[in-house]
Amino acid sequence: MIHFFGSGCHLSENSYKCYEIANVEIAKWAEYYLGKHLDFHQSSWIEGKVTNNPDDILLGNPTWDSRNANTKKVLGKFLRNWVKDNALNVDAPCHPNTYILMPWVPEFPQLWIDSMPYLQSQLLAGQKIFALCGEIWIEQTLAKADDSISIPT
Repeated sequence: MIHFFGSGCHLSENSYKCYEIANVEIAKWAEYYLGKHLDFHQSSWIEGKVTNNPDDILLGNPTWDSRNANTKKVLGKFLRNWVKDNALNVDAPCHPNTYILMPWVPEFPQLWIDSMPYLQSQLLAGQKIFALCGEIWIEQTLAKADDSISIPT
């Protein structure tokens, strides 16, 4: 089973005929295409633990919570970290089949950073990061030539 963590898409009768915000579109089409080939469970960043099965695949965006950016409050343990929550044991950083899917730019806007409280730990924990970007963003990211997490290894 693949568990997809994102903002969630509530399918309706005309969902496939209209464009919605980008994250909803990703969730909608991921369910449509991946669901044709394997068991698919659409989840949300706030679900927490969804599986104990080591063969499951977890794919999703970094946890997004704009309340932190809007209020500058630290939400602490009240905000779920789907990557850590699904680890098969307490010492592991994540489930062994955890993959991150996210838009990628050379410099993350401050709003993104403020709204993704687990960004660094989730990027480091995942097995792979699937970046949604174009050639110009890849070139600009590599041109930074620094030791940031933005540089692929």
